[in-house]
Amino acid sequence: MMTGFVNYNLGSVDTLVEGDLYAQRATVGGFALNLKSGYRYGKTKGDVITTDLIYSTGDNNGIRDNNFSGVMTGNNWGAPVSVWISHGSYVLFPHGNVVNRFVAAVNDISNLGYGLTGGTLNWHYDISPNKLNFKMGTAAALSNVATRGGGNLLGVEANGRISWTPKVYMNLELHAAYMWLGDFYDSPRVNGGSNVRPSNPWTVFVGYKWLMF
Repeated sequence: MMTGFVNYNLGSVDTLVEGDLYAQRATVGGFALNLKSGYRYGKTKGDVITTDLIYSTGDNNGIRDNNFSGVMTGNNWGAPVSVWISHGSYVLFPHGNVVNRFVAAVNDISNLGYGLTGGTLNWHYDISPNKLNFKMGTAAALSNVATRGGGNLLGVEANGRISWTPKVYMNLELHAAYMWLGDFYDSPRVNGGSNVRPSNPWTVFVGYKWLMF
């Protein structure tokens, strides 16, 4: 299988000059590309290898040059939309099976306006056909614009999951992931002004899903 998307932002940002008079502050022109592919190597749908790649343009000076070449989504306005969750990552990118999806290293494909190049690779294997499935994956990403005082590498993640299906549309799952932060986080600009580099993040959680009709 193969799927993906192309997103292009085109427009302008107008600001209030005086009274009710608005003037153009900056033009906007940025795009994002995604490509996801998978191959089923075994007899069941659980025997599959998938890869998910993402690219978005960035801007190294904001709108100081009256132009923004980064990507803008609903997340820029605080709306919980346009969340990229199809990849299989847990910490580097937001995961779909959690209560709060905005706790990842890269919450939005714009990556704070710096742009993004990254992806994931996942291997799934049915230990017991259609009953017990094991998944192992990795993810990595670069910021297309290096932060002041930091670098381009966002980090590398390793993750795993074991899922048991006791009944149709019922899953009990154990998830775990660990991320090694890159030099992107050496910059105080992305650490809330702090010069202290954050610790490598990790997560372990149990998920229970039951889809009833």
